[in-house]
Formats: sequence, C-alpha cells, structure tokens
Amino acid sequence: MAEFLRLGIFLVALAIAAFAFFLLPTPWAWLVPLVIATVGGLIADRAFKRLASTDEIRRDLEDRTLNPPP
Repeated sequence: MAEFLRLGIFLVALAIAAFAFFLLPTPWAWLVPLVIATVGGLIADRAFKRLASTDEIRRDLEDRTLNPPP
C-alpha cells in the first residue's frame, strides 16, 4: 500500500512538473520542473517511510540491493 502511495505522489509531482515546463516562460522552464520533481520525490519517500511497516521497508531495501538500477 505504501509503495503505491509513493508511486502515486511521485507521478503527480511529475505531471505538475510537466505542466510547469510547458506553461512557464523560457528562463524558468528547466529550473521549476526540476525543483518540483525533486521535492515530489522527497515527499513521496517521506510518506513511504512514515506509512510503511518494517517488513515493507526491509523488502524495499532488499529489492534495491539485489536489483540495482543500471
């Protein structure tokens, strides 16, 4: 459950960042979406750590260590 919430928060942040990228004038077109995506990722991670059980956190860490990103 907490994993889906983390994914949902991150996807909403990415959608807001995409809208900001297309709607803001040129000087801010790269900075604001980057900040929005970063803050959204941090909020999603905090929500996961707060809502997940210890078993979910352990499984998430095991998955990250056994299957690192390329």
